[in-house]
Amino acid sequence: YLKTYFIDTGTVTLKNVRAEKFDGRLPEGITVAENNISPSFFWGIQQKQLKAGFKLPLYYRQDGQVYKVQAFDMEVNEEKPSKILARDYVVNSVLSTGNWYKIAVDKRGIFKIDYNLLQSLGINPATVNPAHIRVYGNGGQVMPEAVNDGSYDDLVENEIEVHAGGGSFGQNDYVLFYANGPVQWSPSNNAKDFQHKQNPYEDKSYYFINVDLGAGKRVATASAVPGTAATTITRFDAYSLIEQDTVNLGKIGKEWLGQRISRNSPLDLPFSLGGLSDTVRYKATFAGITESGNIGVNLKVGNNNVGNTSIALTSGDYTYYRNGEASGAFMPGAASFNMGISFTASSVNASLYLDYVLLNYKRPLSLSSGQQLSLRSFEQRAAVGDVVAFNLANANANTRIWNVSNPLSPKQMPAQLSGAVLSFIDSGGVLGEYIAFDGSAYLAPTAIGKIDNQNLHGLSQADYLIITNNDLLPAAERLAAVHRNKFGRTVHVATVDKIYNEFSSGSQDIGGIRNFIRMYYDRGNGTHDLKNILLFGTASFDFKNRIANNTNVVPTYQTDVSSNGNGAYVTDEYFTLLDDGEDIRDNTEGSFIDVGSGRIPARNLDEANNYVAKVEQYISAQSFGEWKLNATFVTDDFEPGMGFLRSSETMSNALDTAYSIIGASKLLADASPRVATPSGIKFPSITRDINNQVFNGTFLMNYIGHGNPTRWAVEEILYQGDIDQWSNFGKLPMVITATCDFGRFDNPLEPSSGVNMVIKKNGGAIMSLTTTQIVYPGPNDRLNAAFINGQFEQNTEGNFTTFGEAFMHAKNAASSSSGTRLNSKKFVVLGDPGLAPALPKHKVVRDSILEVRGDEEVIATDTLKALGRYIIKGHIADVAGNPKTDFNGQVYVTIFDKRRDVSATNPALLASSDPNKTYSLQNSVLFRGNTTVENGEFAVNVIIPKDINYDLGKGKIVYYAFDDKEEAASADTNLVIGEFSSYAGMDNTGPVVKPFIDNNLFRSGDIVSANPMLYVELEDDNGINVSGSSVGHDLIAVIDGDYSNPFILNAFYRTEPNDFSKGNLYYQLSRLAAGRHTITVRAWDVYNNFGEGSTDFEVVESAGLDFNLYNFPNPFGQSTRIVFQHNQPNAEMEVNLRIFGTNGQLVYNQSKEMQPTGSFTYWTWDGTDQSGAKVAQGVYMCQLTIKTSTGISKTVYHKLVFAR
Repeated sequence: YLKTYFIDTGTVTLKNVRAEKFDGRLPEGITVAENNISPSFFWGIQQKQLKAGFKLPLYYRQDGQVYKVQAFDMEVNEEKPSKILARDYVVNSVLSTGNWYKIAVDKRGIFKIDYNLLQSLGINPATVNPAHIRVYGNGGQVMPEAVNDGSYDDLVENEIEVHAGGGSFGQNDYVLFYANGPVQWSPSNNAKDFQHKQNPYEDKSYYFINVDLGAGKRVATASAVPGTAATTITRFDAYSLIEQDTVNLGKIGKEWLGQRISRNSPLDLPFSLGGLSDTVRYKATFAGITESGNIGVNLKVGNNNVGNTSIALTSGDYTYYRNGEASGAFMPGAASFNMGISFTASSVNASLYLDYVLLNYKRPLSLSSGQQLSLRSFEQRAAVGDVVAFNLANANANTRIWNVSNPLSPKQMPAQLSGAVLSFIDSGGVLGEYIAFDGSAYLAPTAIGKIDNQNLHGLSQADYLIITNNDLLPAAERLAAVHRNKFGRTVHVATVDKIYNEFSSGSQDIGGIRNFIRMYYDRGNGTHDLKNILLFGTASFDFKNRIANNTNVVPTYQTDVSSNGNGAYVTDEYFTLLDDGEDIRDNTEGSFIDVGSGRIPARNLDEANNYVAKVEQYISAQSFGEWKLNATFVTDDFEPGMGFLRSSETMSNALDTAYSIIGASKLLADASPRVATPSGIKFPSITRDINNQVFNGTFLMNYIGHGNPTRWAVEEILYQGDIDQWSNFGKLPMVITATCDFGRFDNPLEPSSGVNMVIKKNGGAIMSLTTTQIVYPGPNDRLNAAFINGQFEQNTEGNFTTFGEAFMHAKNAASSSSGTRLNSKKFVVLGDPGLAPALPKHKVVRDSILEVRGDEEVIATDTLKALGRYIIKGHIADVAGNPKTDFNGQVYVTIFDKRRDVSATNPALLASSDPNKTYSLQNSVLFRGNTTVENGEFAVNVIIPKDINYDLGKGKIVYYAFDDKEEAASADTNLVIGEFSSYAGMDNTGPVVKPFIDNNLFRSGDIVSANPMLYVELEDDNGINVSGSSVGHDLIAVIDGDYSNPFILNAFYRTEPNDFSKGNLYYQLSRLAAGRHTITVRAWDVYNNFGEGSTDFEVVESAGLDFNLYNFPNPFGQSTRIVFQHNQPNAEMEVNLRIFGTNGQLVYNQSKEMQPTGSFTYWTWDGTDQSGAKVAQGVYMCQLTIKTSTGISKTVYHKLVFAR
């Protein structure tokens, strides 16, 4: 299909369709329409507005010929419907005033609140007026997953029965209330059995007690039903369930399994039905795993086979297990019996797990002593239009019946006792629910405790919601303050516990979180609407803390399916479907999300604060730099039908269209050398280049290819060990990973590199658009491209779309089919959705290019030629185009040669029928320099290198400018590059090259870590050649003379401000072998003269702490730098410096906590003592002690000479 178009509502007419015959090979997955290209429509609601979407086929067949649509005209007649009405909400929560106490129940029945329970809650019963006792709660069962108005808004008061006399609560007084347990029971589809639904989030239901808000509601007697009973019921429909939710084989989804059944020892399940009057109908469900053949399951009661089933071979991609079900009926010999379950399988490794066994049966309507009896009868529902009588046997004078069909408002049924039979009547045609009890056995709730007053309902309207837990609350509040102060947003922070109390009756239920969000969505008025939600904390597939070291901070949505990775998934989209009728389980077109969303997957407060620190840095001037104008596209190697190279080019083109200022670096496995290693084929050059891009700075990194939670590609072009080495705090990229489950955040048992990338301290990514489960290339492409298209849009004020809103629009725009809709649910934004790309909002305008001809002549031109000298002048303008004369800072100017097409080198791709074998690049840098901007204006001197493409064609100049508070950027393509300058000068002298490690304090032979920083200073009158366009003229470094494996340094070189003849570079070396090494750096100037320099160093293993100590200058007069070189870069350490006089007296003592990024750190001492007075001339002993965070400690000494 062509792109999907959206309108409000109305009609669409196609006119003047232009198409061409197509005789080529159709792209993978493309379908051909027959005879016409009529639009395909779908409908939905987005942000309370009715929306229509329609799509058009790209190919159609007519009279046997396939045509490809080239263009068409479209006439749209839109109609503006009225907004969808939102529901109303209470203004204030009942929890906002009074004293509130929380209790828990674990089953359904009548519970007793007594004197001891009140005391255990911290209530003084003597001060309680029984008439003022209230109980609140909404039933405790799992909330609906579909969006509807059936959920309760705030806590609801229940009708209770109080047994107390006088004005205070005595020791023998008590309160009765009916509670639903966490398991939901409802009629099955056959209308003669009951089915159950476990609460996946809780094993308890919660209620709230209040004693100081006035008189409460009480259980009333039901109105008498007129008429005479036509049907008498003496038995009811009962059920018995055995289910243990203890293991989740796929570690995903809501399906938890129970006992593992041994091949040699059948599982025996004991049942005691407490009375039996008919056959027993059963349903048993299982999960099986087998490598070959099938699993045969057999069920026996006593010596009788009662059923069997077969579970198929566990085959197919991403299949964890297969489900099986057996059902039938049997007549046991007694009400108590065992059911045996066994299995056979041809595979010795076959496994079988029980899910549950459910029995449905008829039971005599009889009450045993010390028992409550919950009862329902399908006979009552069948008696439409009749009155039915229930006859309860074994009753006594204390026996009563409550109608609990509405569990919040039970009613006592009028009843007559005749001997030991208690009779009551009710209407037929309904399935009423009743409970019989005689006061001999009440259930006891569990005291949770007093809760603080809260009022989420009463907060003002917000445009940003942050949801977290109590442990992470300080970090969440810190982030909220950033958004309030920096962006002027109305932000509310709410903990999950408070949300549960007001919106899900105190139970952990993601429906409560969704309804909390929905309240702010519904309250939006068009001018102040909810824009984004942040789930601040990681999640887990285990809602009930059954696994060790669980991290269920802010829960997420899990599918009902757990058996395979295609149907099972985890998604936060559940929280963003907020219009009536929307359902997370609906994968059809037109299911639009309504707000932006994101998740910071922090597991603890330290990780949360680490991420907030990254946000504070990202939006500050500390992140300014031309790194923001670089994007990196990483692509897996060829595989038939996957189209990775085509997809990556599509994303690069989308970025170029959306925001052409950013240039693209492309790291393609299909254009990189393959290296065979003991662990398989690798692409070490791509791994190195990825790490270099992160170090040097890349604003966006987009990966397309295979992956899993720990790596990119089968060949591990990126894995956790690489991410651990990233130290890019000032250059945090946006990362898009169109690969399988790289960002899965809900499995504490398997660390996710995608998660670690986002929460990494002092580095990693600022956000990641990533995946949580198995995804597919075609739908990935649609979402990826839609995200890039929307993310880099600017409004009239120059502001970019937030991550969350771009994600929302991308999902909605890409949802043109059910497959794409399902696929998009598996994407998530990890990071702060309220952030926007921290890109420049102002513009750099080129005023002129002047060619320097000789010493004085300067001529305006639009053509740059090899070895020509030029002056480029320009100014800074605001969003509206007005000159910014108050802008004083720096501007970086980068000149690129013409775009070129490059062929892939992978033989498998070149030999295939895939038509996509080339990619385009515009990365040959002809000049990179910077100069001062004064009063908004600048001029930069340029020499174009000899190494260019001499054919005339369009080049590109990229400008990036910043001062102490603002940035500006532009891309200029209105220039020509080519040919050789007639005014080139002469130069036969190569550049001066000075390599160091870490900084210029380094001395040849010093010790370093295995991951040191190369630092190089370079100088040449005409500048350094970094074009990379001529073989052998790259700026390179080699270790120990290995010129077959050079490090290409072109992209890392930066000139000095206002002087293109001088510059330097930093390059991160990694994983160097222990021992002595020599590094040589070779550079070429723009005239192709070369120079080189070398230095020696020694790598010391970092397992232990090793460091040297020296000072410079020594002797010194004013001050000296005390330098310590060590082998623990990036380690947190405590450093103590002591200086002693010749008599051993301590004259200076200071300690610092630091985390040095390299192997060299220095401390400046000005020759003063602790009081600030200058010390006497002489020799002093310096003592330095380093203690790392891992407990390693070492002390060294060095002599200083102070001579004034």
